[in-house]
Amino acid sequence: SKATVSVLNWFYFCLEKTTHGSALPPRLTMDINVMFSADQINIPPELAPILRQYTKAALRNKDTIDKVGLNKWTANYFADLGGLPKVFSDDGLLIGGAKE
Repeated sequence: SKATVSVLNWFYFCLEKTTHGSALPPRLTMDINVMFSADQINIPPELAPILRQYTKAALRNKDTIDKVGLNKWTANYFADLGGLPKVFSDDGLLIGGAKE
């Protein structure tokens, strides 16, 4: 679904940022002088069930997360959810062809 793809893009961006420590791209930077209210923030209703299922899966896979790390497990979780190949092996190693 469109919401799943949007969430996947967001998580991949977060994974890339934490992996590389890069700054936010210009399109995602925010002017700190602009005020935002709760009415201006649009959260798609599809996000709640996606995050709920993600949380349940994370709790069920705690041992794997402890082994490979939350970022890598999350990348694989959302890749699988989006019908994409895994990015990291079960040992936490980058699978050939993927960019780290």
